[in-house]
Amino acid sequence: MHYSSYEGDRIELAERKEIRSRLRHEKNEKVKLKLIFLNAIANISMDLESACSMCEIAVSTGYLWIRKWNEEGYEGIKDKPNLGGRPPKLNKENLEELRAELKKKDYWTTQEVK
Repeated sequence: MHYSSYEGDRIELAERKEIRSRLRHEKNEKVKLKLIFLNAIANISMDLESACSMCEIAVSTGYLWIRKWNEEGYEGIKDKPNLGGRPPKLNKENLEELRAELKKKDYWTTQEVK
């Protein structure tokens, strides 16, 4: 593990070699940014604030990425599909009816659509 400090806090990063290895092969841009950040702290000994500044992220985000890496490793920093949100009010059949209706006119007001 590697230790880096920021304002008196100790930051532990597990699996330093894995960070570097994953960084070489990562294709996803968002995950690569996280790995660059983690590598800067773990293998280049950059302080947290500088690494956050370099990656243009908030310090709180940096701490979150570190925690995710330490708890779950690579799986913790990978992009996950967004499964949340409100379910649609219309079912498939109703959506098809709405699409057909909307094709009848070029311009609709919100009130007409409701």
